[in-house]
Amino acid sequence: MQRTSGLRELTSGLAGYSEGLKHLGFTHLPKRSTVSDANKKRPPELFARVFADIYRRYRHYLSDSSLPKNERWLRNLFLVDSTTITLFKEIMKACGRTPADGKRKGGVKVHMGMHLTEEVPSLIRITKAATNDKQFMPEFKNMAKGTILVFDKAYMNYPLYRHWGKTGVHFVTRLNLRSTVQILRDRTVSASAKKAGVLKDQWVLLGHEGELNPILLRLITYYDQTFKRTLQFITNMGKMGPVNVAQAYKQRWQIEILFKRLKAEPEVYRLPR
Repeated sequence: MQRTSGLRELTSGLAGYSEGLKHLGFTHLPKRSTVSDANKKRPPELFARVFADIYRRYRHYLSDSSLPKNERWLRNLFLVDSTTITLFKEIMKACGRTPADGKRKGGVKVHMGMHLTEEVPSLIRITKAATNDKQFMPEFKNMAKGTILVFDKAYMNYPLYRHWGKTGVHFVTRLNLRSTVQILRDRTVSASAKKAGVLKDQWVLLGHEGELNPILLRLITYYDQTFKRTLQFITNMGKMGPVNVAQAYKQRWQIEILFKRLKAEPEVYRLPR
């Protein structure tokens, strides 16, 4: 039924599989009007439950067990990101700046959480495109102990940083320029780490202006030799090597690859009805 553009194609396609549909419990094929009425009444929570059930049933086939022994910590990485899919402005509120021609596209923002080794999202939320990414973060409050969340600096959330520190959940993100940083002490950077691009490794107190209770975190300054730029990462992990912290954040781009696959599908020009 993939790539159908209307109910006529959908019902015609079902008719072509009438014998196979009997195994799914179909006693007769629904009419177009029946499908249309059902779609109007069917809540989105139903599709969420179907996806969650399929994921739970088959997730053990997704995990990559071929990781080298010294890289098995990558199994703990949980990637978080969002992407905007453009739709009609009349359907969903537009986001971002207004282009020079004054024309803006509406859209939806797809928020995803994905285990690195599975390459399939385990958590999906769809909101208006104008929704701030921070509103998605409470979804990850109760992650399993030992999980390493990796996300962009737009997801900055100090209460969650404190909570994860108490529950054994780790994270890696980039330093938000609006954060206030008080350097406590420098950590030793090995020669091999320096060669790999690590410039500094420090314990800091992180907060924001007016923050009365800053958080003890680790700040790593890293020079990306590929793109010739300096990056600053913050994490609550004290034992992981600084190069691995940078490598963990680099893995975030795996979810970007997933987004590109999704957007490779035909654009939505109109909604079937």
